[in-house]
Parts: sequence; C-alpha cells; structure tokens
Amino acid sequence: MSDALTLRERLLRDFGVDLPIHGGTGRRDAPIVVSTADLQSAVDVQMTAIGCFGKGRGIAWRLVEQEIVDAGLRTVRVGIETVEIGERDVTTQQEACYFALDAMPTNGTVMSLPAPSGFVDPRSGLRLPYQLGWLQFDGSTDNEPAHPGLGWSVAYGGLGIQATVYAYDQGKAIEPNDLESERVQGEFRTAVEGVLGVNPGASVVKQGLIGDASARGRFLLAVLELPEEKLSAALLTVRNGYFVKARLTWQAKEAEIHRMAQETIGALIDAVHGSSRAVS
Repeated sequence: MSDALTLRERLLRDFGVDLPIHGGTGRRDAPIVVSTADLQSAVDVQMTAIGCFGKGRGIAWRLVEQEIVDAGLRTVRVGIETVEIGERDVTTQQEACYFALDAMPTNGTVMSLPAPSGFVDPRSGLRLPYQLGWLQFDGSTDNEPAHPGLGWSVAYGGLGIQATVYAYDQGKAIEPNDLESERVQGEFRTAVEGVLGVNPGASVVKQGLIGDASARGRFLLAVLELPEEKLSAALLTVRNGYFVKARLTWQAKEAEIHRMAQETIGALIDAVHGSSRAVS
C-alpha cells in the first residue's frame, strides 16, 4: 500500500508535515508542483520539502541558489550543496531539485524569488535568516507570555549539529551595548555555567572575544568539551538593548561535522553583527 502513496502523503507519514505539493519527482522534466497563493509561501514549501529529503537521506545540505529557469512553465531550479558522510569517506556535491510554482505569473514579471523566511524579533529587531551555515530554521517560541523577560528562542538544526538562539532582556534593557560591563559578563558566566551544570564532566577548552575587522568586541565565546565526544559553543552579545545568546552542540569526532559547525558559528556572527575574525 505504501508504494501507492503520493509524495505529499509520504512526507506527512515520515516527517509530520503536510505540504501543498503534488506530482513530479523533482527532476527538470518532472518538477514538484507547489500550490500556494503567494511566492513567499511557495519558496518556504520548497525549503521544507528539501529539508525532508535531506533528513531522509541522512545528509547535510545548504541552499546555494534558486533561479527561475522557465517562466512560462513556472519552473524553478533550487541548487544545493550536499555532504554525505560515509564510513570511509565524505562526498560533497552540487545537486538541484526542480519545482513548478503555481503562485508565479507566466508573463515574466517575476525576475527573482524571495529568500526563504527566517525569523524577525519584533521587540529587539533581531533578524535571523532561514539558513545559518549548514543549519536550517526549525521554528521559534515566544517565551514572554509565560515567562516575562525571556524573549524568544529560535531553533536551528542540521546533520550532527543543533543550535538555539535566544533574544531577551530579563525585563530591563541592557545599556550600553558594552561586552565588558558586569551585567553582560555575569550573563555570559551564567550561560557557561548552565552548560557545565547539565553536562557532568564537561570542561571549558577555549574562551575569548570574537571581534570584527576593527577589533571591536562582538561576541563572547566559550567552547566546551562534553561527554560522548561532543563539543558545545556558548556565545553572547548585545543587540539593541537585548541579550543575544546562542548555544551550538555537535559531534567532535567527525571532522566534517566539526568544520560545518565552525562555519555555522561564523554565519551566526555575520547574521547578528556583520564581519568577524578568529577568537583572540
């Protein structure tokens, strides 16, 4: 019976997402049809579908480009880079999946597609993209109604790497945006102690300040070794009077995942503050 399931039904069964898609396999001559009312939601459906394909294959992936290849047929090519980690080797390659977007007009007036939806905090103004390095946006939670002062938590996920970004002010704006202030330093110590507290045997292996090209402080960073050959990074900065804190955890024993985690940390810093350089 499972062989008769449509792609939409398989994604619902395997990943719990019900996407407005039908027909096609994702090849150029058989695109997956996305039936939504607007282009933004269509692009978001594309990303969700590709994310499910990646999970099903057990690979890491990141969006490289999306382009309209046939306006008349509403066909879009979504280019991605994939990483498959085998027992003996790592395979990196460029791939493409094709979609037909019902929301796109056929008169050629749409020259480009919107970026996939990320996260925007209406309080702090923090904007995070759909993609951070090798991680993809996985939902957000507004903690304020139940816990005033705790702001938002934003989840990201990818192969062997998990991350959460928090934006909060504890009910009182942080002024000035000085990473050397006692309040900021105290919050950073609390963040590191929190990781140590829930991971018996963990230890801090690196701690420092990540700055931009002008050597101004941007992020406080601590890297910790966890049990079971894992690493965790705790980061903290201040943006528009709010703390922006992040926690990433990944498998340290796999060199390729370690590399992707480092790229993701850089992407996070760029997304929040702009250009960055190595820990000083």
